[in-house]
Amino acid sequence: MAAVLDMTESIESRVARLESDVTFIRSDVADIKIDLREIRGELSDLRTQMYDGLQSVRAEISGLNARMEEKFDAARSEMQEEFKVVRCEMQQEFKAVGNAMREQLNPVRSDMREELNAVRSETREQLNAVRSEPREEFKAARCEMREDLRTLHALMREDIADLRRSITRGAWAFASLFVTLLVAMLGAMAHGFGWIR
Repeated sequence: MAAVLDMTESIESRVARLESDVTFIRSDVADIKIDLREIRGELSDLRTQMYDGLQSVRAEISGLNARMEEKFDAARSEMQEEFKVVRCEMQQEFKAVGNAMREQLNPVRSDMREELNAVRSETREQLNAVRSEPREEFKAARCEMREDLRTLHALMREDIADLRRSITRGAWAFASLFVTLLVAMLGAMAHGFGWIR
């Protein structure tokens, strides 16, 4: 009779332990669910922030492209205006020189032929010098603009690479956190249900 009572008490104590273990496991599972909800909320916020960051980067890039196009258009229009002004001034100067030379050459053509040849050669040299200077300046400006564009392109590539690395790190951190929580939950369940002794 005493043995039966001892077995009944041991079974009841074991049942009570199991019930208390199940209660702890349920509370742990509820805590884990709450943690998972918080993690999901944080991940949603992180996705929103990343999307907003990407949108702002895209907006900045499009704004930069628009500004660069405006600057290029302004530089082209300024150069065209300057060329037009220089062309008009040269035409006026040539006309004035031609008129003066004609007035001087009409009475003394025979005496001034050699001087006219010298003046023509000097005028050609000056014209060649005037033509070569804008070309050299334009080439230098084009080279500088190409270097600036290459530098900007390299900076944009570095920024995009940094953003990709940050996204990859965030994904790995989330995966490691999820695996850690899953292992902890399985360990708690195994311990609670007596899978592992």
